[in-house]
Amino acid sequence: MVMLSSILLFVPSAAQDNPTENGSVDVLVTWNRNLLTVFVPEPEVGVVSLLGLEFQISEGDETTTYNISRFPILEDSMLSNIAKATCFQFIREDSAVTPLLDCIDSQMFDVMLQDADVFWYDEVVDARRNVTVLLPDGTQKLCANSISRCEFQVAVTQRTMPVEQTEPRSVITATPFPTVQPCTISTQLPGVVRVHVGPGRNRTVLGYLEADRDFVVLARSVANDDSTWFQLDRNEAMPHSTVPRDVWVAAIDVTASGNCDRVSPSNPPAPPPGVAATPFPFVPGQQVVVTENQSAVRSGPGISHAIIVSVDPEDYNERLVLRINGMPEIAPVSRMDNGWWWPVTIEFLESGQIEFGWVSQAVLRPL
Repeated sequence: MVMLSSILLFVPSAAQDNPTENGSVDVLVTWNRNLLTVFVPEPEVGVVSLLGLEFQISEGDETTTYNISRFPILEDSMLSNIAKATCFQFIREDSAVTPLLDCIDSQMFDVMLQDADVFWYDEVVDARRNVTVLLPDGTQKLCANSISRCEFQVAVTQRTMPVEQTEPRSVITATPFPTVQPCTISTQLPGVVRVHVGPGRNRTVLGYLEADRDFVVLARSVANDDSTWFQLDRNEAMPHSTVPRDVWVAAIDVTASGNCDRVSPSNPPAPPPGVAATPFPFVPGQQVVVTENQSAVRSGPGISHAIIVSVDPEDYNERLVLRINGMPEIAPVSRMDNGWWWPVTIEFLESGQIEFGWVSQAVLRPL
């Protein structure tokens, strides 16, 4: 993505850098199976330094540290004097990746890695690892594997040099090549495109995709019915969801643009155990009623989640309508605790408002 060339500047042998703080910038780290990106926005004044930045991975009692400057392409001069928007991409070799949308108009440096060097992803469990970012000033930032975007602040410094120049110094400059447009999807129809926990119409619905906004596609997959599905960042598409993983939309439901044919295939998480084999009493789209007064509709599967609304049996068709909108999941505590929990839509008849929630199978019956 970059072409490296050398130019000569003449600086005095006694010259010293005199950093003075000029605020800070929010550096962004994102990571998926094939790509880890570090994006540095352009500071208003001065420069940003990532020299000394490290990533730390802990597995059991073993901790491994990766210094960003260990990679030959990333020379110290690139890391210590960042004056414009810059993306550092660490890419699994022979994989097709989509650049971060923030990186499109920035200079980009690519570091190609063998599978064994992709430290941020655990192939055994097919999931992102927790990554601790060790900042040059000694502070730490934990980037949990339940998110795919992590930000931390780095100070901006102003470097001043004497006018007289007597000693040559080699400086590396970067000339960006035109970058590949990422695959993005959107919809113009609010409240129409459903966002699921996995690829397939039978997977739990979390809500509707926001209209008139572009979302970067992270990966693609083919469901059991041969339909194509796009994986999105849960924090972007469903920021209020409690589901600790990325989310999916059907390709046929959205408008795609960019190089979507280069999006990497993904092996999404399997449905909860028993979903495919157990003869459940409900199917998606079916209307249901509760069997007990003050039955709780919660924000997630299990009694640990907040109550959205309490429902009585007589509320049906008087106050609201409950409808199954996906497949069930086991309560996080244990299967014996509350059994299966079903995702539902709650349509309030008077206001027309629609909410999404979860209800225990123990208090539901078909209409």
